[in-house]
Order: sequence, then C-alpha cells, then structure tokens
Amino acid sequence: MKPTLPTLPINHSFRVPLRPQQSTNDPMGKLLVLSLGFSAGLGTCLHGYNSGVISHVISNPHFNAYFNTGDKADVLGAVVSVFAGGAVVGSLASGLLLDTYGRRFTIQTGAVISILGVILQASAVRLSMMLIGRIISGLAIGMMSVGVPLYLMECAYETSRGFLLGFVQLMILMGFVASSWVGYAAHNVPNAQLNAFTWRFPIAIAAIPAVFIAFALQWLPESPRYLIRQGMTEQAYKTMVKLYYDGTNREFIQRSIQEISQQWKKERQVMPVVSDWVAMWKVPQWRARVFNATLPSVFTQFTGINIITYYQDQIYTDLGQSDAVALMYGAFYHSVAPLVVIIFMTFIIDSAGRRKPILWGTPALAALFIIFAIISSQMRSPTGEVNKSVSSAGVGIMFLFNIIFNLSWGPMGWTYLEVIPLRVRGKGGAVAVAVGNWTMNVIVSQISPQAMDAINWKYYIIYAIFMLVVTFPSVWFYIKEPMGMSLESIDKLWQDNSQPEPRNNSMELVKRNPTPRFEHMHAENIA
Repeated sequence: MKPTLPTLPINHSFRVPLRPQQSTNDPMGKLLVLSLGFSAGLGTCLHGYNSGVISHVISNPHFNAYFNTGDKADVLGAVVSVFAGGAVVGSLASGLLLDTYGRRFTIQTGAVISILGVILQASAVRLSMMLIGRIISGLAIGMMSVGVPLYLMECAYETSRGFLLGFVQLMILMGFVASSWVGYAAHNVPNAQLNAFTWRFPIAIAAIPAVFIAFALQWLPESPRYLIRQGMTEQAYKTMVKLYYDGTNREFIQRSIQEISQQWKKERQVMPVVSDWVAMWKVPQWRARVFNATLPSVFTQFTGINIITYYQDQIYTDLGQSDAVALMYGAFYHSVAPLVVIIFMTFIIDSAGRRKPILWGTPALAALFIIFAIISSQMRSPTGEVNKSVSSAGVGIMFLFNIIFNLSWGPMGWTYLEVIPLRVRGKGGAVAVAVGNWTMNVIVSQISPQAMDAINWKYYIIYAIFMLVVTFPSVWFYIKEPMGMSLESIDKLWQDNSQPEPRNNSMELVKRNPTPRFEHMHAENIA
C-alpha cells in the first residue's frame, strides 16, 4: 500500500507565545534581504570563480613548467575534473548537515573547508597537493551549492522568491567574471613563464569571499522553515518580521507561520518511523517532487552551455582569434551574463514564471546551436584560411547563446529546488544538485573534449536535437509551475490536477481566510 499524506485541518487556536519587546519597526528589512542574498550568494560566487580560474591556471606556462604537465593532457584534465567529483560528494554530504545543523551552518562549514582547499592549491609544491586541494575545494563548493539556494528560498517572500534565488546564478556568473579578468591580467604579466605569482595569486584570491561568508552569515538570520522544523517557532516569527514586516502585514506573517507549522506537522506524520532518506523515495508525491527538482538541473547541463563556458578559449582559437584576443573575448563574454541575469531576476521570473522562459528558451538555444554548427563547418576554406566574416558571426552567436541561456535556463536549475517538501528538502536538494548539476557536469566535461576532437561541429547538433526531442516535451508535460505560491502551498500541485491560485497579496489572503489575533504576537514589538 502506497503511503499517502494526511490531510490536517487548520488549527485556528494555534498560538506562538512571544514576549513583548521594544518596538523595532525596522525600515531596513529590504536591505537585510539583499544582504542575505549577497552574503549567502558569495558561496556560489566561489563556484563560478573556482570553475573559471582553473582554465587559466592549467594554461599558465610557469604552472606547466613547475609540475611538468605541459604535454600531459590527461593530468591537466584530472586537475579540472576532480573538482566536480569532490562537489558531487560535498553536495550529497550537505544532506546530512542541512536538516540537522541548519542552512547557515552548512554554508559556513563549506566556506571554512574552501579556505583549506585554497591554501593547499596556492601553496602546492607537488601535483598531489594541487589535486587534493581541488578535491577539497570541490567538496566545499558542493556543500554550498545546496545550502545557498535552500537558505535563500526559505527566507524569501513568496512573490519575490524567484528574485532572491536569482542571486545564486548571478553570483556564479560574477565568479566567472572575476576569474576571467584575473586570468586576463595574469596572462599579461611580464615574463609570466618565470613567475609563480601568475597562477598562485589567482587561486589564493578565492580565500577572501570564503572568509567573509564564514563570518558574515553569523549576523544573518537562520531560515524560518528550519527554525520551525526544530520547534523554534517564536524565533522563526521574529525572523520573518525582521525580513518582511512593513507595518501592515502582521496578520499575513502570523498566518505564514501557522501555515508552515501545519505543513511541517502534516509531513512529520508520513512514515514517521523511517528516515527521511527512505521516505523521500517511498512517498510517491515526494519522489515526484525530487525528480521535478532534479530534471531542470539535468536539462541545464544538456543545453551545451558548458561547452562554450569551459572550452570557449579553444573555440575562439578555432574561429581564428589569437590567444590574447580569445582571453579578452572570454572576459567580455562572462561580463555580459550577470547583466542579463539581473534583468531576468528583476522583471521576468516572478511575473512570467518558471516554465514559460524555458519553453521558449529551449527551441531558441537549439536553433542557435544548429546555426553555430553550420558556421563552424564553413569557418575555413579548403586551403585552411580563416573566413573573417564567418568567424565574427560565430562569436556573435556565442554571445547571443549566452544571453538567451541566462534569460531562460540559467537560474532554473537552482530555482526548482523550491518544489521539494520541508521534511526532505535538505536531502532531496542534495540529491537534485549532486545528480542534476555536478554528476551531469562531470559527464559533459569528460565527453566533450573527445567528442569535439572526433566530430567537431557536429557535436553541437547533438545538443540541439536533445533539446528539441527530450528537453522540450519533458518540460511541457512534466515540469510544474510554482510561481507566486508559498513553499507550503506547492504541495497542492501534486494533490490534484488543478493549479491553486497563487497568493499574491497579504491582504487578499487575510480577507479570503481571516485569522484570529495571536496572543502576544505583535510584530511592532519584535526586536
């Protein structure tokens, strides 16, 4: 017999006892939310920086001379790929910490571990030190790549949750921007082939945001959902007041606390004697929700964006550009993406939703890859001469691909973690990121170099076909739309085939479902 979720009545006598305190109607609530997005988002900034800077390190003349790796492509490939392998382990390990010790603690732990990885890499005197440092850094980034989006979504106001989750992708891209310009600057240092500083310093910079994260998060609030999970309802209410009280929405915050508490109580009654790891797969609804969170990450990797991101220097060279120009193009390429994501997170994701952008973005990206494949096939004449006009068109297509990707699929792999229920959110998020993002990343990074050598431009067409034949119909028929819904009301998407009405306004909610005043829960008296 399949386990089912019980239906619990709303308990209108629910009370959260709070002691009256000095009034602190904080006008800085929005600034606190932005600070939370930026500070926690630095964890994913390290993801982008570590992923981007290594391409400059392994091409550094002094690095290759120092470790004697200039003609050892397999060794250099290992230096790159062990990072993603460590991230798979780290993201899975985060599932053991998130629900036990909290979202903030998991992110801070990842930051501390990241500092250790940076120290080993920047001070490496043997290749084994570099490899161990890369694995440890990957472990840390894997932990933060789960902890950061879960932390942000659980602190977000439901109608602006997409905006706050956009910081995950934005900060990843900012990390890539930083690594690109640092790599470009290091390339132009005089006598770079004689200077260890040109590769040790770019690695060491990653310790700066890690130190900031480890200390800054101590002054930011814990997720109110985690606090309720731990039975700390009073503290959860105080946190929501600090984040979102505007002088008029006290009843909305009270009802939100009640809704979270009721949902948590309902989920605890499902298979209470088994572990969350088991319940996550045995409850059909929860299993479906974990799959719904995982698939967008898988499909993001199979847009082919990583081919351009990780191999763009080679692509620019194949398009006839010099090494210096290729590095400059790469820096500009990464600089465009954050601006696009800011537009997307501000104006699109919380108004157009999640499904619509990826439904139009998928065929658009497929079409661009087909065009890019055609351009690449015509790049050189039979005599080997580069066609400059065709080369310029190829660079333009790459930039356009980057723009459309970040207006559609870019933030979605992280955003869809919101559909996982609270009971298994830490463990389900760990599985979704480990499998959907990092494992697929390893597969793509291992296959792509050989495939590009073997079939060259035809490899782009494979991704285009996959997007049209697999990705688009899967999104159309399977992926749900959670825009504007509280994390708790998302549960209704899997209860029946009807789409529940999003809660867009706190006063509308109170009018539709009036709640009695909670004793002692006066937002204006919360410190």
